[in-house]
Amino acid sequence: MDQFIGEPKYWSKGIGSSFLKMMASHLKENMAAERVLLDPHQDNKRAIRAYEKAGFKIIKSLPKHEMFEEEKVDCWLMELAL
Repeated sequence: MDQFIGEPKYWSKGIGSSFLKMMASHLKENMAAERVLLDPHQDNKRAIRAYEKAGFKIIKSLPKHEMFEEEKVDCWLMELAL
């Protein structure tokens, strides 16, 4: 699952956490999902905080997992058990 709140004026208002909780509920109730996985960049502290606030837990490190601006970056594998 991936999401993006691009406009800084909407940051730090709980929108991301609310969206994550709503989407997790939808996936559980309508799609019979048992878990949701995310892989945020390790330096994206704001996103990681929102994910943790929504109940996600860090499972493991994913070194050089994703190409970002022509450079491989480290990510976290995060999971929400439904």
